[in-house]
Amino acid sequence: MKTLLKIFLAMGAAFLVSCTTSAEDENDDFDAAKVCPVSGRGTFIDDRDGQVYKYTTIGEQVWMAENLKYDAEYSVCLDSAKDNRDSRHVVWINDFCGAFGRYYSLQKDGDYFEDRNEKLIEKLCPNGWHLPTVEEWRILINVVDSENYRQASIILRESEFWKFLKQGTDDCGFSAYPAGAFMGGSLGLSYFETDAIFGTSSVDESNRIQSVKIAKEFTVFNNLPKMSIRCVKD
Repeated sequence: MKTLLKIFLAMGAAFLVSCTTSAEDENDDFDAAKVCPVSGRGTFIDDRDGQVYKYTTIGEQVWMAENLKYDAEYSVCLDSAKDNRDSRHVVWINDFCGAFGRYYSLQKDGDYFEDRNEKLIEKLCPNGWHLPTVEEWRILINVVDSENYRQASIILRESEFWKFLKQGTDDCGFSAYPAGAFMGGSLGLSYFETDAIFGTSSVDESNRIQSVKIAKEFTVFNNLPKMSIRCVKD
């Protein structure tokens, strides 16, 4: 737990930098009708549990347009959100789990310090979908705006729940919610309303799972105990 706390504190320092408010660039050249037309959006049913999900087509990729809610092993569904960085700040949302999805561990036995759980990763997403790699996330971001990741983040962020950044424009219907990450133990929920953090199937040089973060801009991030999941179509 002490090691996990050190990791959390180190990320907190990075978080303070990433959440500094500033004027964010606008991109008048972005054309949603070309990049992510409305005709490429719709819904599909996860045949494992009957859950209906929205999807959106961005470039040549088809992405889930909301966070995964499948009750997988070691996942967590929260009734409400209390960000551990501010014990006075409690956000009550009806059906919080339905809106923000579940939080998933990608390690064996749900243990942050274990190797990744290959079997879980293979079956985590609905049939015909898979857990994206970091490279697939980079493709998404570059299609939206390859020259300005800050602007790409604005386009992908949803338009209601961001606390320290201006609300996203959600032009592509991707609806990146700032669900943060579930750290477990006394650390609880962290980065809620400030970061959208998604687990990936990629690993770093130390064979640790990588995540990606959409906040002020897009970055490749640390592995965290439990994160949101977005799936991309096979």
